[in-house]
Amino acid sequence: MERYSTALLAAYEQRRWLPHQGELEFAASLARIPWTEESVRSAVRDADDTVYAGKLVHALEGGSVYLLLHHVAPDAPALHSQGGWSASLPQ
Repeated sequence: MERYSTALLAAYEQRRWLPHQGELEFAASLARIPWTEESVRSAVRDADDTVYAGKLVHALEGGSVYLLLHHVAPDAPALHSQGGWSASLPQ
């Protein structure tokens, strides 16, 4: 997961990837939900075609986020961080 998110952040910082509006809205919706395996699966499943055309959802799926979340308690401090790469995205 870290490899995918680091690569995506680097692409953003180097302006090789600029998220489109659908990806920004998807990221904002992820920030508002509790990160559990079920909630993230549901968010990805409910994402529209513009989100699937972008890179963010593929970074989540390619990074095995479901496996990670399966083994992390929902109240783990790392899941409630107020920083991270998504904080640097335009609002």
